[in-house]
Amino acid sequence: MGKDIKRFSVIKFLVATILASILFVSCASDNLDEIRAETKGWSVEKLYQEASNQLAEHNWNKAIKLYEVLEATYPYGKYAQQGMLDLAYAYYNSDTPELAIPEIELFMKTYPTNENMDYALYLKGYILYYDENGLLTNFSRQDLSERDPKTLRGAYDSFAAVVTNYPNSKYVNDSKDKM
Repeated sequence: MGKDIKRFSVIKFLVATILASILFVSCASDNLDEIRAETKGWSVEKLYQEASNQLAEHNWNKAIKLYEVLEATYPYGKYAQQGMLDLAYAYYNSDTPELAIPEIELFMKTYPTNENMDYALYLKGYILYYDENGLLTNFSRQDLSERDPKTLRGAYDSFAAVVTNYPNSKYVNDSKDKM
């Protein structure tokens, strides 16, 4: 009986999440068109600065749209590079870590010698590390021993890369703690 109630609660949560996601995506595409129109003619500096301001104010969705426009309009250069990392951070904070990881991986593949590679690796590890304790796991009260260890292994590998390749990074101590 208890398992049936738990299963029903999880199903209810999943249905609500799917419906909310559909609503969010339909509104987001309209919002993206508005952002594109609003930012038409903006310089890369202005677009990046406005996106950064929204990020600093924790306006995650607006920051995401601005960074997406930045990435599409000005795909190369220092602003695009930092914008990719900021976009991944905004995705994570807007509860869409499934979008953050591919953004980080694209950054790492496109700019393997970037001076912020330590941060990219750390952010990837951080997102994967905390994904194990994410909302769905907490909601369903799933036993962590039942989870696929692949995500935690990815987090460990990212933290190990920070420690090994960037021993003077400000992210080393936290990476060691999470390993």
